[in-house]
Amino acid sequence: MRPDHRPTMPLRLALAGLLLLTATQIALAGPERLHRRPAAPERIEALEQEIRRLMAEARIPGLQAALIADGELRWSAGFGEKVAGSGDPVTAETVFEAASLTKPLFAYAVLRLAEEGVLDLQDRLVDLLSEETLTGVMGHGLDAEGFRRDRLEQIRVVHLLSHSAGTPHAPPGEIFPLAFDPGTSWAYSAFGYELLRLAVEARTGKPLVALIREQVLEPLGMEHSRMVWSDTFEATAARGHDILGASEDHRRRTRADASSSLYTTAADYGRFIAAFMNGKTLSAATLRKLMKQRVEVNAEQGIDWSLGFGMQQDRNGPAFWQWGDFGVFRNFALAYPLRRTALVYLTNSENGLSICAPMVTFALGGASGGCDHLNYPRYDSALRQLVWAVEGLPPAAVSATVEELRESYGGERIEQVLARAGYLLMERGRPAVAVELLKRDVALRPESADARGLLGRALLENGAWEPARRELALALAGAASPSELTWLLEYIRALEAPANLPQAYLARLAGDYETRHVALDGGRLYYRRRDAAAGAPRELIPLTPETFMLRGESSFRLRFEFDSDGAAARVVGLYEGGGRDASSRTPE
Repeated sequence: MRPDHRPTMPLRLALAGLLLLTATQIALAGPERLHRRPAAPERIEALEQEIRRLMAEARIPGLQAALIADGELRWSAGFGEKVAGSGDPVTAETVFEAASLTKPLFAYAVLRLAEEGVLDLQDRLVDLLSEETLTGVMGHGLDAEGFRRDRLEQIRVVHLLSHSAGTPHAPPGEIFPLAFDPGTSWAYSAFGYELLRLAVEARTGKPLVALIREQVLEPLGMEHSRMVWSDTFEATAARGHDILGASEDHRRRTRADASSSLYTTAADYGRFIAAFMNGKTLSAATLRKLMKQRVEVNAEQGIDWSLGFGMQQDRNGPAFWQWGDFGVFRNFALAYPLRRTALVYLTNSENGLSICAPMVTFALGGASGGCDHLNYPRYDSALRQLVWAVEGLPPAAVSATVEELRESYGGERIEQVLARAGYLLMERGRPAVAVELLKRDVALRPESADARGLLGRALLENGAWEPARRELALALAGAASPSELTWLLEYIRALEAPANLPQAYLARLAGDYETRHVALDGGRLYYRRRDAAAGAPRELIPLTPETFMLRGESSFRLRFEFDSDGAAARVVGLYEGGGRDASSRTPE
């Protein structure tokens, strides 16, 4: 929603009330009271043509879509290929990674448990989980210096569902951060949903896989959906593709999480959306709770968050929505409960959300306030056009192409486009081309520590250590926050002069740590995660006896921790932004 169209506060309150009333009416109405209008065949044909056009322009290999009309799943179809260039078509039964579309499904299950009296939305997290469990999650005692135990004790189920608990999105740093008093603000938090998963599993005594199957998948007939990888998906699942169209192997996730592990189809997810609108398996009272706007997200865009879904208001009335982004799978779902219409679309591409706005407008005649809030660059943006134009060029030809496209940058400053395009290409394995773009950025902004730091990173990825060190040192001198640059310089030091560790010591580190595996081969340690996309193990480079760098990945480190007998007891993944996650050693 555009800022000049946002509702005033009285109108927002009125809309919230209208949503509650409508939710009740829908939940209690019989079929004879509902206006039924099947999607017109000519409209479906036009939508299919528009989908194919958008896929071609956005370079999306495969897409699956579903439409809900009059509160029922009316149409679903697949387009394109499971793997680009394979000729294996996406059908209505092809399975995609749902990514964050998992969250509303989990919220729905939690509300059903609340209806059954298993828990209450006002239950406190500290009453649902033991202090031992919380200490393990936080990575420190609850009375650790700098930790806000008072905020932890205020967190309730309703706060976790509505992203208003103040918990971080990613695994936390050394001191678990709680950003604000629960219920007073909003911060999207996958980690908060994982905390609630632990609480729900503790209260029910059941793993998440069983809970979602019993509370959602089976009651709603979602036959193609699972919370973890199934062997049947080897033949039915799409593979993800990055912004340049390179495919990745399946991510065979073996551990369910409440924020992102769902595998599904657009039709199955459409059944969930329809059930949500119709109050199927939920009472009218619970549906009112689910629909109620809980916390303001963006006042200018009119975005709020409820229990599992984002909320918006446009010319079609109030709507609920959620996006999914797990890198190479990007998806969107939006529904208008008053009109009882909805769109779900899933893609196997990093470009999937670049078509969000035109998909919503064409399919539903609505606006994509949620997409506007997310601010993903459109398929026809200067950024994407530049990335696609230069990614296959020899470095010497990059400058001329930048000039040719300069007029298409519109209101964006050229250095902003160069920096973002350079970063994307570097992250997607095109460091040589990224270096050329970022050199131009530095020439335009020679005093910018950010520009030099990004160029230094690209040079490092391109194997030019000395120029990288020089740019990073220049950036470090002017950086407001030097930790990231120091991290990169330490990575160069580890590559040039790795710590010399005895073979017997390295052998003590090798082993399984839950989903992480460390192996000793040829006198060197190698690392892989079993729940990630398949690939060759990556070499671990010792920075210190306890901390190792991952060759070819400057933003990650692995730290070994030891028990009182000196045996390796767990590993901690350390991330450049300050996050961490731990895995305990698996008993042999």
